[in-house]
Amino acid sequence: MRKINNKTILPCVAALMCAIMVGCGSSNTNESFSSSSLQNEETGQSASTTAEAGSSAAELSYTGDLPIDPDFSDSDLDGTWDDSAAAHITLDGTSATVDGVGVSADGSVITISDKGLYVFTGTLTNGQIIVNAQDSDKVQIVLNGVDITCSSGPAIYVMQADKVFLTLADGTDNKVADGSAYNLAEGEDEPDACIFSKDDLTINGSGSLTVTANYDKGIRGKDDLKITGGNITVTSVGDGIKGKDCVAICGGTFNITAGGDGIQSNNDTDADCGWVAITGGDFTISAANDGIQAETTLQITGGTYDITTGGGADTKLSDDSESAKALKASTVQLLITDGTFDIDSADDALHSNGSVTVAGGTFTIATGDDGIHSDDTTTVSGGTVKITQSYEGIEGLVVNISGGDIDVTSSDDGVNAAGGNDSSGTMGFTQDAFSATDGAVINISGGHMVVNAGGDGLDSNGSLTVSGGETYVWGPTDSGNGALDYNGTATVTGGVLVAAGSSGMAQGFGTDSTQYSALVSVSGTAGSELVIKDADGNTVITCTPAKEYQCVAFTSPELKDGGTYTLTVGGTEAATVTLSGTATNEVSGGMGGGMGGFGGTAPDGSTGGRGGHGTMPGGTAPDGSTMPSGGTAPDLGSGATSTTGGTSQS
Repeated sequence: MRKINNKTILPCVAALMCAIMVGCGSSNTNESFSSSSLQNEETGQSASTTAEAGSSAAELSYTGDLPIDPDFSDSDLDGTWDDSAAAHITLDGTSATVDGVGVSADGSVITISDKGLYVFTGTLTNGQIIVNAQDSDKVQIVLNGVDITCSSGPAIYVMQADKVFLTLADGTDNKVADGSAYNLAEGEDEPDACIFSKDDLTINGSGSLTVTANYDKGIRGKDDLKITGGNITVTSVGDGIKGKDCVAICGGTFNITAGGDGIQSNNDTDADCGWVAITGGDFTISAANDGIQAETTLQITGGTYDITTGGGADTKLSDDSESAKALKASTVQLLITDGTFDIDSADDALHSNGSVTVAGGTFTIATGDDGIHSDDTTTVSGGTVKITQSYEGIEGLVVNISGGDIDVTSSDDGVNAAGGNDSSGTMGFTQDAFSATDGAVINISGGHMVVNAGGDGLDSNGSLTVSGGETYVWGPTDSGNGALDYNGTATVTGGVLVAAGSSGMAQGFGTDSTQYSALVSVSGTAGSELVIKDADGNTVITCTPAKEYQCVAFTSPELKDGGTYTLTVGGTEAATVTLSGTATNEVSGGMGGGMGGFGGTAPDGSTGGRGGHGTMPGGTAPDGSTMPSGGTAPDLGSGATSTTGGTSQS
């Protein structure tokens, strides 16, 4: 099989363009499954490039290195055959008629024992096709209008071969189904799929295939599983399509309803295996568990996806529920460079225990948990990402936003640099809510991003850096969170940012910035235009917050030291600020008589006085200590200096 390098990213763009440009139909050699075709497969010849058959190189939206080369051969892509060279098998209820060599029929069981080409037509009411050839043999099975049901095992069972090509004849409808109980040898748990292959399996051609899996999985390959065409419908009790070493898809139409994962590759013993690579296709997936899951790397460079998992975003999962993520790379990385995605997931929409990179594509996401989550680094460098519903919008230990058009709606944090599994989807204070995390950082260097957050808008358990792009943060409206929230430093060297939210935990940028910023007390209602002008009446920033707010942090390359700026809300002058130094923070970070006025050091280095102590209800304080009713709020550290005393919590 084609390996991947998890230590060094391989420059595989040219090879991938080759696979994309042939359009997953016949290769430019237009070979049939003859001796020459078999020879090409045996020597590992790849499909040749042709500009006539598919996308041009200019249509690729990603020019970086790709970790996976799916390596589709001519025979993988070519769904034709030489009928004169084929053995023909006619299925007739409980028996079959064989015309050719290398294949035999015993009642309703047809066994292929030699390499070659075999064409099937007709119906089996209770039978199966078995491939039991030499481990060096390549076999092509053409389904030319079949309906096969096997009540006690797989309808198609590859016991041994080097590789099997399952070709769906153009213009034909083909159906396979199994029963709810298999006759397995004692102590065995395989085969376990309606179409089951112990060796490499490729499905190609342009016909239709309907798989009804009543026992467990729909289509399963124990080695490489490649699909390059066809109209494929799978309804399965367990996983829909599963390849152990890899799943590689470059075309076809898929309608998958699965009681397990929709598409999965699960080799967890070889770091070079367990990947899924999809370069194109049209996918409709409804899965009880994950939509598309790779044990190592999930790479998507094209296609159209409509994915629902776990019943959808409004489904409440219990702590012991199985994973119900839409796109998941368990250990290494999730990389998406192109495609159109409509996701409705009970669990994370895009997830990796390693890294996530979104470099292109169009996403509409509703999720009961995180929109995009990685345990390590999350990068968005391109594409259009609209997260309409989420617990946390975008999360990673490191979050890099360098491009793209991003719109995030979250019930908790909009963008969160925390890393790991931080109890997302739960209510109340999470483990990382008030703690610093080594290495946590949000870096914004480009793109256009709008964040509508119920919790913190931009929340870093470490530092926050802004060097470019346009970022607008609306919310929170409660004083227990802030539009900007960080535990380390916040620096701005470029770009435009406006963060409008409540003032109880407000933070601005620090004095180590090289671009000027301000944090100003000003109130506004949702939908009222906010305009910031300089002393000469020139408009610096115009925006329309989506929520009510009590303060605004803003920065722009147009801000100047000593400049006076007027904030107008809904056409009425509401506040004026004169900049003094790179960070002018004029907002109390306290929460008044509740948790307000915690004291500590402000981002500009000054120390704020302790504001109104007030009393707190009994229970656990944000720093983890136990507080009786009426106790004094704890000191939570740095924040913006208040003119009346008090600091914000970071």
